[in-house]
Amino acid sequence: MGANVNLGVKVKRRLPGTPILYYIAPQEWAFRVGEGGTTRLIGFTDRILAIFPEEARFYGSRGADVTWVGHPLIDTLSRQPSRDEARAALGLQPGQRLLLLFPASRQQELRYLLPTLAQAAAELQRRCPGLQVMVPAGQASFEPVLRDLLEQAGVQARVIPAAEADGLRPVLCAAADLALNKSGTVNLELALRGVPQVVAYRVSPHGLGGQDDPALPRRPHLTGESRGGRAPGAGVAAGRAHPGFRGGGGLAPAGGPRCAPAGERRLPPPA
Repeated sequence: MGANVNLGVKVKRRLPGTPILYYIAPQEWAFRVGEGGTTRLIGFTDRILAIFPEEARFYGSRGADVTWVGHPLIDTLSRQPSRDEARAALGLQPGQRLLLLFPASRQQELRYLLPTLAQAAAELQRRCPGLQVMVPAGQASFEPVLRDLLEQAGVQARVIPAAEADGLRPVLCAAADLALNKSGTVNLELALRGVPQVVAYRVSPHGLGGQDDPALPRRPHLTGESRGGRAPGAGVAAGRAHPGFRGGGGLAPAGGPRCAPAGERRLPPPA
């Protein structure tokens, strides 16, 4: 948010007659600390195009000229193949289950998130023989790091090159039985495409119910779907923050997951 806001302020100051339209605003409506004051975004924009209804209400209630235009991910949904077509395109055997990993869109997330997600994937492969794991790379530079860390964790996985990952996204989602992923836009995409998911992020406990500072927001959820961007009919398999993940613990609760029968696309009940 910082760079774009600073740029907008400078443009408004140097070119005061130039209209400024802001598309896809920062999600301060979800994570804003405190309720006083006015967001800096409103000070230099002539109009804000909001992608979530709550986002439009947040900025509109603070005096912005805002229009809710919907989320651009909706426009991609018509390009998803059938489940059988997708599984055939990926070379999956009949009855073979597919787990997707979306661990990182930023370099630091590889370091902080991937080891725990890879550990969970390794445990799932141990419990579910034949489980196929596919990992779309967010950037080309991530590919060797993904391969190394997955191998270290003992995960038999196929890393999808970044150059192919976006094009294969609809196919991967149509074929998948489950996704393990970071918190971010990918949560909404998977929910819209009907993929069960377990969402993880390494965060400070202060923002998730910590008691140190009463001014900090308390968020029992990490995902956009549970903050107001939920798609009708779609759900997130595990949106609540797991206490063990806040300070560096594991992802799965004691006892671990069990495999669903071949061909079923579902998760076991929570432990």
